[in-house]
Amino acid sequence: MRFYIEDVNIDSESIQEYFEKIPFVLSDFPQSLLDISGLYLPECDENWFPNWMDKINGFPLYLFIEVEDYIAKEFDSFCIQYSFKPQNFRGKFKIIEIENAEKFKLMFSLAITIACAGEVVMWATHKNIFSSNNNLNNEMKVMDNQSIFVIGHDCENILILSNDSNLKNTKEMIKTFPKDTDYEGIYVNE
Repeated sequence: MRFYIEDVNIDSESIQEYFEKIPFVLSDFPQSLLDISGLYLPECDENWFPNWMDKINGFPLYLFIEVEDYIAKEFDSFCIQYSFKPQNFRGKFKIIEIENAEKFKLMFSLAITIACAGEVVMWATHKNIFSSNNNLNNEMKVMDNQSIFVIGHDCENILILSNDSNLKNTKEMIKTFPKDTDYEGIYVNE
């Protein structure tokens, strides 16, 4: 798996470009903003992201997913088949608590399909920031020791908003990758 990692300057004028797919306003900017790009998620190792989330102790994860009418029946059937319990959130959005890497691997395959269709897919580590207590007036704050992962346009990048010291920059983030990661395929642009 080959990809590029970039530390994004939060003070940059072009910062809003990175937030286009997030249906929230950030009330406070996180410590770090990292962009993993140059990959195509449908072709990535299906175990890599679940293993990474396991290694950073990210479970339970809270998946925030946009479910449009065209895929609603398939999504509901999938959730019933694999015992996921999505919560409705503001109409077409669903929130799903993911307990472990196996469950994330299952849901990630469907999430990639939905993200490839241009819908919003993101997940947060540890606390459920998508609860109504945190995002009054469509505002969201990345909490301490928490990260949010946003699948970008056409599944060609993942934007990471983080207040976790393990993900404060590309050098620290690389240390958290699963053991089987091919570091020769990773290009860091700081």
